[in-house]
Amino acid sequence: MRILVVEDDLPLRRIVSKILQEEEYQVDQAENEEEGYLLACRTS
Repeated sequence: MRILVVEDDLPLRRIVSKILQEEEYQVDQAENEEEGYLLACRTS
């Protein structure tokens, strides 16, 4: 399963992404809602 993490706080985004990856999720990361929207549209 692929999960999109959208968070502007870089350390928090990295921690959340790392935990999800350890649970074997595929993780995409975005810094803001615009970047998140573009990633979501591109990978869906």
